[in-house]
Amino acid sequence: MKSRTVATPGYRQQQPTRRSDVRERGGSVAWEWVSPVVTGVLGVAGIGGTVWAASLARRAHIDVARAQAEAEARRLLRAEKREVYGRALQRLNELAANCIAVASLTDKVEVKPGPQSIEDDLGEASRRHSALLSEVHQMQGELAVIASTSITSAFAAAVYATNKLEMGGSHDLYLVALEELTSTMRGDLYVLNTIP
Repeated sequence: MKSRTVATPGYRQQQPTRRSDVRERGGSVAWEWVSPVVTGVLGVAGIGGTVWAASLARRAHIDVARAQAEAEARRLLRAEKREVYGRALQRLNELAANCIAVASLTDKVEVKPGPQSIEDDLGEASRRHSALLSEVHQMQGELAVIASTSITSAFAAAVYATNKLEMGGSHDLYLVALEELTSTMRGDLYVLNTIP
């Protein structure tokens, strides 16, 4: 083994001249550190990338779950509104039919007092009218909670037009109010269908 001596002020040190000499003494050359350092940096980068990808996947999963929950909530609201709107229209139509019956029976009694059966029918129709009116007012409360003010107002107008039928009011007024109400209800349900 050849070595050369380098003069350093204060002491003498032998420095190997070949790489194999450096390894034999326990030293290392700079390029031997490149591979482990690069491997370590790439390993840390890989772990960081995995954590980042997992974070993105978690956020995407949360967004999908939120969108599904919102869609389900809209579907349930639409179904509940459809059911309430249907019951409201049914009660309104029953009330209108009863108002027409009461008006007809009232006319018969006023023109000529007839048999007791007509008066009994009128009493029954009046009791039915009171019960239906109570149900309609209850429906107004439900509509006030679940529907917009335009639907609540259209329903109130339809109830007013229905009550006018009992006093011999125009059937056309009732039909216009009913058409306005159903149109407003359809529009509300359509908006719920189109919200993404």
